[in-house]
Amino acid sequence: MATVIAALGLVAPTSASATAADAADVVQEVEHSVAVHMTDVAMDAVAAGDVIVHAPAVDLEESKAAVLALSGDDETFTSVSVPVGGEHSLTSNVTIVFDEDENVVQYSESLLERNGSDNFRITAYTDGELTKSQDTDIPFVPDSELMKDLHFSGPISALDSTSASTLATSKSTSACLSATLGITGTLGIAIALACGGSCAGGAVPICAACIGAYAVVHGAGITAVAACF
Repeated sequence: MATVIAALGLVAPTSASATAADAADVVQEVEHSVAVHMTDVAMDAVAAGDVIVHAPAVDLEESKAAVLALSGDDETFTSVSVPVGGEHSLTSNVTIVFDEDENVVQYSESLLERNGSDNFRITAYTDGELTKSQDTDIPFVPDSELMKDLHFSGPISALDSTSASTLATSKSTSACLSATLGITGTLGIAIALACGGSCAGGAVPICAACIGAYAVVHGAGITAVAACF
């Protein structure tokens, strides 16, 4: 998998000083009431046209949204990741990042689909603008098979010292995903595809495109995966 991702140019830098604790400081799950409220805020932003979504509205799976708090240097942001279903593959999502006043500061849309050659196609948008449109050579597999690539489901505290060390030193998104969360095979590739080349700068501590694909699959482990991007 690492070879495939390197060939696609999806090697993401990870600070050598990053640790599991650092990731936990940056990303936190929110209380249920906050999640419900912010999901409503996100869907209202879509309905009002403040967030431009290219996928059919009927494919937005609001009930499965993952909501996280992202801590920056001076401010805490909230990300809402809404899975995109229909004909789209497992990691497809719309992720909207809000500031403390519930203003939209960044949003992304990552759509993974089957192309005419039975391979994956990735289409990505940042703040409504196309950032990626790519037919890959990665054979398409259904969601049920993608989920088999998710082997680790425990909390960040379950990481052993070797995994934590790899998290801190790895420069490869794929290697980091595999070491910290046991994400292997096509699922790891799909997550890296969503992130590579799709990020915008700014105050948000973690790029919306990077956090969304994993959040909608396995939000409970997001504190560990955050440091992989």
